[in-house]
Amino acid sequence: MAIYTQARDNMVLSQLLPNKIFSGAILKIMAKLPREEFVPRSLSHLCYGDEAIKVLKNRYLLSPMVFGRLAQEANIQKTEKILDIGFGTGYSSILLSFLCRKVISLENDKSLVTRLKNTLLEYEVLNVYPVSGSLRKGWSEEAPYDVIFIEGAVQHIPDVIMNQVKEGGRIITMQEQGFSAFPHALVLTKKEGSWTRKYPFEAATPRLDEFTVNERFIL
Repeated sequence: MAIYTQARDNMVLSQLLPNKIFSGAILKIMAKLPREEFVPRSLSHLCYGDEAIKVLKNRYLLSPMVFGRLAQEANIQKTEKILDIGFGTGYSSILLSFLCRKVISLENDKSLVTRLKNTLLEYEVLNVYPVSGSLRKGWSEEAPYDVIFIEGAVQHIPDVIMNQVKEGGRIITMQEQGFSAFPHALVLTKKEGSWTRKYPFEAATPRLDEFTVNERFIL
């Protein structure tokens, strides 16, 4: 619909570009991929706003700015393999599929896996592979990964997930910070067996409950 086409153009001009999202590939994909198809019909009028949208129980479509910045910070290459944890309705996995070689999409609800498989057929996407399992355990069958996305704000990233990243690989998510009102973007990069941390921006982002832990745990 023309109204959504205009809304996507406005999203790029008023949300993505002003927030330092300059990747031509990401801007092009986000300008074309219809976010309205990944939210309940009753919420489609909100899908190009600047806030996350609750699409399922404990699953959100991240705001355009947050997802766009995270994807840009990941510096994804065409040859790379990604694990997308907590994909919800599948918008993230399909968008990421245009940036990389292969996406393993992980959810703990088999109905979401079935839904994404049907969506992939509709969009003729051939390099996304939905699987069902514990989000906190990742998906070791396809490890190691170049990039792991966790789709929501976390308090802690389990070692079992960190161990699924290859040398030079990255974990991308939003991390809650006790001293800040908003979660911070977190880019973890594995270098010579240790990790470097980068916190490029902060933004309101819903928590992914599967990664909530006792406060004594600190990343």
